[in-house]
Amino acid sequence: MNKHFNGYFQLIVGFCLGVLSVCVAGACFLLLVDRWLVVDNEPVNTDAIVVLGGGGASRLRKGLSLYNQGFAYQLLLVDEKASDWSHITHHLCKDCVLDSKNVVILTGSTSTFTDASIVKAYCLEHGIKSFLVVTDPYHTRRVSLTFSNEFKQSNVSFTVISSDDYNFLLSPGNHWWSDQATLETVWLEMIKCVYVIASLPH
Repeated sequence: MNKHFNGYFQLIVGFCLGVLSVCVAGACFLLLVDRWLVVDNEPVNTDAIVVLGGGGASRLRKGLSLYNQGFAYQLLLVDEKASDWSHITHHLCKDCVLDSKNVVILTGSTSTFTDASIVKAYCLEHGIKSFLVVTDPYHTRRVSLTFSNEFKQSNVSFTVISSDDYNFLLSPGNHWWSDQATLETVWLEMIKCVYVIASLPH
């Protein structure tokens, strides 16, 4: 009787400890998920700088800054249509001057998945072996996951660069759940990252 009781007791204790461990790990991850979402790499010299569309002016401003510092000889702007970049340069970032720069606009973007596919096709066609990809901070982890999968069987390397502009959002380490806009952004990006990871071939 005692042996059976001890066995059941140990099983219950083990189960409870397992559940507790999972809960603690989950809570820690949620507390730190804002830091995990942001990939903050240092720029390196590459063949091109890719600026992803869908944001405001900060991505283009960062891309131009890297270009002007000589980190690449070509600037690739990716969005659904070329007029999206005209809107940014004429209304959101009037100091973003593209004239006299080696700029190529890649169109047809509908998601981060298509961004990666479009950029890969261009790189392979034009012999680009390395590039920087610029996007907003909380978007960097998803870009890193998506581009890593798209380029894993190629000889093209890339480095994800944050625009460093959180705009009205809280930066990592500032209780992201206390601000509605930041909370929504972090949750949405976390869900999208889970979807990307689940979509990866196993």
